[in-house]
Amino acid sequence: MSLPPSSQRGIALLQVAIIMVIMSSLFALISPLLKMTIKKNKHVDERMMMNEASRALIGYAFIHGGLPSPSAENTLPTSLLGLPTLGPYTKPFAYEVNAALTETATGGDISVFCQAVFTESSNSSLPMTWHARDYTDTLNTTPVPFAILARGENQQFDGQNTPVGTDGDQIYENSGTGWQGTYDDSVVTHSFDQLCQRCDKLAIVCAGG
Repeated sequence: MSLPPSSQRGIALLQVAIIMVIMSSLFALISPLLKMTIKKNKHVDERMMMNEASRALIGYAFIHGGLPSPSAENTLPTSLLGLPTLGPYTKPFAYEVNAALTETATGGDISVFCQAVFTESSNSSLPMTWHARDYTDTLNTTPVPFAILARGENQQFDGQNTPVGTDGDQIYENSGTGWQGTYDDSVVTHSFDQLCQRCDKLAIVCAGG
């Protein structure tokens, strides 16, 4: 015996309501995972772009005899490097460089650049990265030829990375410091030893390297 049309409509509405409840529950479960996946993918993209920028800077240095100077507001000179202007979080990457290693300082001479690499690696030259939770622990600072910094999801520089280029110390927290809370910056650098090895491969001896 078939149900009257009104009863059939009532059952259909009940089924729709049950389906909507199930879908809402599933969305509530999936939504945090989806957000986490998007966040992780953006962080991975950010690191990939920063590593690409690091390689581009090194390539530029060995073609032009020195690293490029920062663009306005201490940002990465993307136009010189052929890179996108903005990162995954729609903010430019910050860029700090040892002034003695710039193309301006070396006059575009690769031999002068390689000598400067050795000289600066032996000094307490800036910029530096540090790897300790205690900022007063200067024993954990490491001089680097340059530093590329990203703001992360909160779109601002955190901790000792604030404000880049204006606090005078040019010592930046490495992303491996293990900070929690709002700290989500990324920092990518290159070592002086790696630059010396590149100089040696070009038969331009990096003194002491």
